[in-house]
This record gives sequence, structure tokens and C-alpha cells, in this order.
Amino acid sequence: MPRFEAPPTVYKYLHSDRIDFFDCPCLRFTPIEELNDPFESLVSMHREESENFLFGLLRLAQVDMNSLLHSMLNAFSRTGVLSLTTDCTNLLMWSHYANNHRGLVFEFDSNNEFFKSLDAVVYSKDRLYFDEISESKNHKASLLYRSIYYKSLDWSYENEWRLFKIWIHKLPQIKEGVIGLVECPLESLKSIYLGMRASGELKIAATKFCRNHNHVKLYQAKLHPSNFELNFFEMPLE
Repeated sequence: MPRFEAPPTVYKYLHSDRIDFFDCPCLRFTPIEELNDPFESLVSMHREESENFLFGLLRLAQVDMNSLLHSMLNAFSRTGVLSLTTDCTNLLMWSHYANNHRGLVFEFDSNNEFFKSLDAVVYSKDRLYFDEISESKNHKASLLYRSIYYKSLDWSYENEWRLFKIWIHKLPQIKEGVIGLVECPLESLKSIYLGMRASGELKIAATKFCRNHNHVKLYQAKLHPSNFELNFFEMPLE
């Protein structure tokens, strides 16, 4: 089980280039090295008070430190992350991840089996230390797992929840040259929110998609008349 109970609904911000979703409904587990935070999954080796404990632990276990680090880096290189959030109204995220409000946001029912391993990102002012190696056999306590769900406080506005997959390079290649694409569970897709600057082409594609999948509602973002916030209005599909 994940460490935290998932919210009933999660959202995925997407660039306007992902208009291709409507022809090939897939979500991408992005390789860790392609994520926009250079600290992503990097643990610290430099906590002085624990340095002796760390090396003592490794010597006791007859573990070669370089080999252990190499194994971890190999695991990270095979890992992909699907980033989700609890907030579809965040102005910064609409700018950063939805192509300056030209993109879109998907709303998912997280009770779907696809999201069963969904877990929350923990935000901290300090990096995770290498010596925080759990002896537990529960992988939720492992360094690899924890580092994937550990980020700086600077990112806390994202309210991020994540899924991750290992061996993403072995997934069937749905689109040529793109690693990590996974078929989207359309039964879990509840709504689509179009950015206030969404193109006519994107609106037409989204409308057609929602007509063919009539359980999915379609909304258009508009500027609030007086506040720094967005209003969303349901769009007619006829």
C-alpha cells in the first residue's frame, strides 16, 4: 500500500502538443533524467554526523559503495514518472506545464486500478541522505522509492502525486521514438479542461473526443473578472 491515502480525483497538465492524445490516448511516464528538476532523485552523501555510520554500515554488510551507487543510478535510468496533482486551477502550473494556458488538463478518478500505487511527494528543505537505508523489506521504505517521492519545498505549490514504473525502456513502443508511453485508462477520465488560450484546433479535437466518450465532460477556462484566478465553463458538445 502507498504511504498516503490518495485523493479521489487527480489532474494531469499537458502541453498543447499533446493534441495527439485524442488519436492515441496515452500517458507518458517520463524518464527521471528528463524531468525539469536537476535535483530529481539525487540523494546527499554529506551529512557529517552520519558519515561514520554510513561507512560502518556498508562495511558491515560487505557492500562496495561504488557498486551500490552504480546499481541505484542504473535503477533510476530505467525509471519513469507520471506526475499528477490535486489542483487544476494553479496559474503557475497552467503556465509551466500547459504551454502558457494553451494546453489542457485531464481529470481522473484515482479509484481506478491504474492509480492503485499513487503516492504523494514529500517536500523538504533538506535532501534525502544516503544513509537513510531501511532494513525493512517493504519497498515503500527503500531509498529508491523514497527518493522518487522527495522534492524541495520550492515545488510544494504543485501538490504532486506520482506513479512510477521501472523498465520503461522495455514497454511496447506505442509511438516511434518515444519511451514510456502507456495506454490511458479512458474509463477513469472524468473531465478535460481547456486552457483559456487553447487553439480552435485543440477545441475541435477535444469536442470530437468527448462526443465519442460521452462520460467525459469538457470545460473551457476563462479569466475571473476581478480575481487572479480561473473560472471553468462546461462546453456544449453539439
